[in-house]
Amino acid sequence: MYVMAKEGRIDEPLPRTIAIRRSPEIEFVISFRESLYTHNYQSHAMGFILTTLSFVAIGIIACLCARICCNKGPSANLFHLTLVITATVCCWMMWAIVYLAQMNPLIVPILSEGE
Repeated sequence: MYVMAKEGRIDEPLPRTIAIRRSPEIEFVISFRESLYTHNYQSHAMGFILTTLSFVAIGIIACLCARICCNKGPSANLFHLTLVITATVCCWMMWAIVYLAQMNPLIVPILSEGE
């Protein structure tokens, strides 16, 4: 049993093909990788943008709360705002890395024949 592997860009017709021996263990992997090329990432981008905007809103609200509740002078206010902004950016980066890692996983699950 043979399958034709793609070379070249995703959006152009297949100019060249290479014959690869397909084993039952990698059949799911090949079909999963081919489905990545046809997947619509628009809904994922919308979720990423909306959640990023919510992190921005939470950061602004937290900065205002730090400014109002902890008003102890200009030096302390700057320190508090720096801490709040740093915490918000770190939380957003952690979320973004996890979210983006799930969009295109590096490790593909291999199912047995019964699944």
